[in-house]
Amino acid sequence: MSQPTANYMLAYMGLFLGIDASRKLDDAERAQFKVRYELLKRSGSIPSQLSLTADEWKDLRAYYLGLARYPFVSGEKTHTPATTAVTYSDQAVTMLKPLADGRYVVGGGLTNRLFFYSAALAEEFSVLLDSPPVHLVERDGGYYVLTIGSILGAVGDENRSALYFIARGSRKAQPIAQKGGVDVAGIMDRPQARAAAIVLQFGATDAE
Repeated sequence: MSQPTANYMLAYMGLFLGIDASRKLDDAERAQFKVRYELLKRSGSIPSQLSLTADEWKDLRAYYLGLARYPFVSGEKTHTPATTAVTYSDQAVTMLKPLADGRYVVGGGLTNRLFFYSAALAEEFSVLLDSPPVHLVERDGGYYVLTIGSILGAVGDENRSALYFIARGSRKAQPIAQKGGVDVAGIMDRPQARAAAIVLQFGATDAE
């Protein structure tokens, strides 16, 4: 991140946290931001409530500005907040999501594993999938997990995502729709059919 790109990058980070940080964009960037904002709002990709307070957002901005590649000509504060080391058995992160019970899940980009962490950020266990996990929805007593296919991009079946269901308390993923293609008839015969189809096609949604 550099001086010319910082405001743009942080504006979109704020967008997905439910915060409008577009005031620091120029007119052209703000126009583009508005179009994307409306699209993401209609799709439900933007949280309906703020994910953090205004002060927390300022601290997060300060953290990233403090890590910027070049010194910033800005009146904003920059600082390095206190951090806690977390053991992680991978070298890439493809997703990070808090769970309703206070725990966390992290997607492993190299091991193709979904890592479960306690509320105290201690690794509990991991579940092996076909490719890196990138999206998770909690419902039906467990977790629907979408994988990306090839993280580097590929042609053919290697680049197709897959959908899994992990029952709460289980350490094994049940394939629902694999990367060889979606068996619509097979999905519709299963109890999780409607949710599976929705998640596979549209991602996180509150639709029933």
